[in-house]
Amino acid sequence: MEINTHLTTEQIDALTPGPDTDMLVGRHLFRLQPYRPTNSGINVPGYQRKGSGGWAWLPRYSVDGPAMLELLGLLLAKKIVVDISSNAGEVRLQFRDRGRGGVDGVSARWLGTVNDLPLALCQAALKLPYL
Repeated sequence: MEINTHLTTEQIDALTPGPDTDMLVGRHLFRLQPYRPTNSGINVPGYQRKGSGGWAWLPRYSVDGPAMLELLGLLLAKKIVVDISSNAGEVRLQFRDRGRGGVDGVSARWLGTVNDLPLALCQAALKLPYL
């Protein structure tokens, strides 16, 4: 499935942890239909539909370790190679390039702390051309 966020690499690199990034991850990577009231505050998380007519909080992929692990599990299930390097200060994702038959990759800068890892993984994953 193609991923098209309509964001440039620079715009993805400028994403900050919080509901806006979580909504992008939910919509483009997990194919959810997240909802966030237009009159909500800046840090109000989004919702996702649960069951018939119910709503639940959208996971906080960009800030929460367990939610980040959901994203990591999705990437691994799709055969994306994940390389998290504190020495290099980056999160790198490798994937089979369907157009050329080789291997290609995307990355995001990581500051090397556990608190910054969820955002870096989200940024790198949103740069993938497909999942």
